[in-house]
Amino acid sequence: MARRHSPGCLCCGCCSQPLEDYVSPNTPKTELTITGNHPAHLVSYFQYIPSYYSAIDDEWKCPGWLFDSDEKCCVGGSGLVDRDESDDLWQDDFCCQFKSSGSLDWEAYFCCDEPPNVGWIKSGVGSFSSKLASSQTITHAVWYRKLAVRFYAGEEDGCCGVWVEVCLSFRRYLLFDTCSARIATTSGSNICPTVPVCGTSTCISQSGSTTCELECEGYDSNSGEFIPCPAALDAEDYIDADDEHPEDDNGLHYSILRRKFVPNTPACTRLDIPLLSVTLGPEHNIDTDFLGNNIGICDVCPDAQELFPGDDQDFCIPDIVYYDRGTVADACCEEAEPASCGGSDLSGGFAAINGYCLTLCDETTSLVLQNSLSLNCVDTGDGETLTGAFHLCYAVDNAWGFNQTVFTTSNRTNTVEDSCSIDACGYLLFGELEDEWELTITLPN
Repeated sequence: MARRHSPGCLCCGCCSQPLEDYVSPNTPKTELTITGNHPAHLVSYFQYIPSYYSAIDDEWKCPGWLFDSDEKCCVGGSGLVDRDESDDLWQDDFCCQFKSSGSLDWEAYFCCDEPPNVGWIKSGVGSFSSKLASSQTITHAVWYRKLAVRFYAGEEDGCCGVWVEVCLSFRRYLLFDTCSARIATTSGSNICPTVPVCGTSTCISQSGSTTCELECEGYDSNSGEFIPCPAALDAEDYIDADDEHPEDDNGLHYSILRRKFVPNTPACTRLDIPLLSVTLGPEHNIDTDFLGNNIGICDVCPDAQELFPGDDQDFCIPDIVYYDRGTVADACCEEAEPASCGGSDLSGGFAAINGYCLTLCDETTSLVLQNSLSLNCVDTGDGETLTGAFHLCYAVDNAWGFNQTVFTTSNRTNTVEDSCSIDACGYLLFGELEDEWELTITLPN
């Protein structure tokens, strides 16, 4: 190959054109073998293109991805991963199960503001019980989509050699399949005052029970057991490899850029572009900032991820993501705020049946109340449906608006238990930045 020296490249030399084998009409085979957290073997066929001089910009353009490089002795190219020849999808899954059961006895009071009976009036007694179970299987996956490579002559610490840049574009998927079940029963009797007060002249004594159930197919809500783990979702079903600009793609787009200097050996004095096998590790990751400095962009990005709308930039540089499941215990509610009636305060009784306190791995705690599930209620008598009040921290029913009902509680029990197929803290979901890469190029015959 013809080479020539020019100012600024006296020790390393500069080339008048890249190696012919890289840019021949026959397409080289570019492979990237990934080992570590998310192993894969990627095959891509793309034509390497030599750098060219742009008179308008007064610089040499070296293709490979969106950001060109001002390098004269350079070859670069990019292309999609060949899905027929590659193991381009890595995925794994885990399951977490939760169950709880609880019960309490209650007394109901309403506020009467008609003299001479101003104060809390007892209106009912009863019991409440509930069992809840949920099971969730989580699939986390990485789909490797596009590869870009370029080589250019240069030096480091006075030593001549070749800079190698590799940009890998991929998408992450986090898929959930959940099944939940609950059964809740309220039994009670209303109390009619001996002397009617506050509109109770039409009160009729009655009792009954109401059962509400949320079903999970194939599971007995009354069993008190864990729900079996759902089958893991397959990320392959969420990939549309033919969509060049997938606005509605479920996966988030990311790119990793790595740069490595390979000195000439043994004398370290002469330029040599051909490199057919290069190993790159986490130490070669290139940091980026929000302006895109040093970003290696080798894939488009949906509108939702664009740094500047319309630019189609994949600015999303991955971080290392850990999943902290945490641990559960009985509900950790703050003190109840009392309601006042006729100068007397009455606080709702501690309830939070099926509620739990979640302690994360940084020791922060949060309260989770399971009061958002819509239950199918089966009325087995004339009792009122009071399930919502007892899934809150303190049992208060504002259903009537003008006549708040406060429930006191006794004999409360609430047990919570979970089981995960992963550790409670520090489970690695995505760690692409830590993986090892082996780049191999097979030149055409």
